[in-house]
Amino acid sequence: MKIVIVGNGMVGHHYVDTLAQSDIRAEIRVLAAEDRLAYDRVHLSELFDGKSPQDLAMTTEQAYHDQNVMFHLGDAVTEINRDAKQVSTASGAVYDYDKLVMATGSYPFVPPIPGHDQEGCLVYRTIEDLDAIKE
Repeated sequence: MKIVIVGNGMVGHHYVDTLAQSDIRAEIRVLAAEDRLAYDRVHLSELFDGKSPQDLAMTTEQAYHDQNVMFHLGDAVTEINRDAKQVSTASGAVYDYDKLVMATGSYPFVPPIPGHDQEGCLVYRTIEDLDAIKE
């Protein structure tokens, strides 16, 4: 069985971890738009207090390798073909699946008010967002 998980936030990672520790025999593949593996967004503000992104990490590449979890970072899913049971990514990769799990999380909604697209108007959702706020 091929299981593709779209997203690697806290919930997506918990699902991966649960699958990897279960008796299910499956090929597990994670597709993530972000360039890093799952981290604790709840404690994101602690980056302002001196914590590092590694302090917030919920897993490592080695841990996923040890669990036989394949992962692809920085490559957003752009298309889902439910009839063919395939997902396509921004890089052009195509992956087959038997089970597809959507764990894409949230997005930072910015109200469409004048000025929302100006420099210095930032969102607060990812480690990269906090890096931009610090700058």
